[in-house]
Order: sequence, then structure tokens, then C-alpha cells
Amino acid sequence: MTDGKSMKNLILITTLLISGCTTVPNPDVIPKPDVRSWKASPHDPAKGDYWKPNDVEKSQGEQLGRWYASQKLGVSNFQLAKLKAQYTGWFRDGKTILWIQFYDPAVFKPLSSGRVEAVAGGFPSYFTISIDTEKWLVVGDYSCSE
Repeated sequence: MTDGKSMKNLILITTLLISGCTTVPNPDVIPKPDVRSWKASPHDPAKGDYWKPNDVEKSQGEQLGRWYASQKLGVSNFQLAKLKAQYTGWFRDGKTILWIQFYDPAVFKPLSSGRVEAVAGGFPSYFTISIDTEKWLVVGDYSCSE
């Protein structure tokens, strides 16, 4: 016989395992970046669907993305240290989105152009994080192992 708390935990764990793409938080602590002082750079959607992130946006986005991967996706600090990042900016639903591909170069080799193709699966050696740069808020991720 199990108590109510044990049953709730069993249901939670079963739900997480069935979902396939859900992970548990990393116990290693990466401090959350203080984004309150981060400013959005102006990007003009009239110039096209995409924009080129500057070095500050890349650095800030990567800090937030690595924290998110550690705390929300459960990526270990050891794994995070192996990952490189590539950045793309685009406009979606009126938002300025910074899309970051994190990848392990020992597993995913860049093309001759230097870019890494988007792939299905591969987590934790490959995943993406989408950030709204107006609010510096993670608005999406892709982190499936299948």
C-alpha cells in the first residue's frame, strides 16, 4: 500500500517518462542571469523576416539559454561545457526572437558553411532555445532525444 504523496510522485514520474521530451532540472547550480538591465537592440521587420544578432545579444542570449538548459531541461554542467552555440534572429507573431542552436561539435559536425543543420532528436547533444529579446524571456525550446 502506498501513501498519497508516493502515488502523486509515481504519477508525476510516469507522466514525465511517457512524454519522452521532458527532463528534470540539473542539480548543479547556474545562477539565473539578471536580465532586468538588458536592453533590446532595435531590429526592423520591414527589412525582412530575419535579423543578425550582435555580439551583446549573442552573449546575453547564450547566458540565458545555458541557465535555462541547466535548470529547465536538466543539462549537466559537464555537457554544457562541451556545447557551442549558433544564433539566428527572426520576427514571429510581432516578437523579435533570438533562436539559439546548442550543439556538441564532437557529435554534430558543421557544414562547409560553418552552420549546423537543425536536427530531429539528439538531446542533450543538440537542442534549441527561443528567446524574446524585448523581454529577455525564453519562449520555447526543442529538446527531444528521439
